[in-house]
Amino acid sequence: MEATSRLDPITRAEVIGLRVDTAEREGCAIMPVPHDPALVARTADRGLSLHCLAEMQGAHDTAGRCEHGNLTKHGAGPRFAANGSHPG
Repeated sequence: MEATSRLDPITRAEVIGLRVDTAEREGCAIMPVPHDPALVARTADRGLSLHCLAEMQGAHDTAGRCEHGNLTKHGAGPRFAANGSHPG
């Protein structure tokens, strides 16, 4: 679960904005794991989308983890959301 998923939209935008501002100011990278391609498009330089093979086969382990997956798309942040959809 992403850290901001249960926040209201305004607070979520503020928290994400603080993360991006801090990374730019400090000259470092952040690696969030959002499930929202539009968020990636607005806030990231690049995005990657991974898809769990076990999810496709209905074979997660007992903790619901995925050990094997495929890179399904990647690209520059602003074009990421428009570059196809998640296969699931």
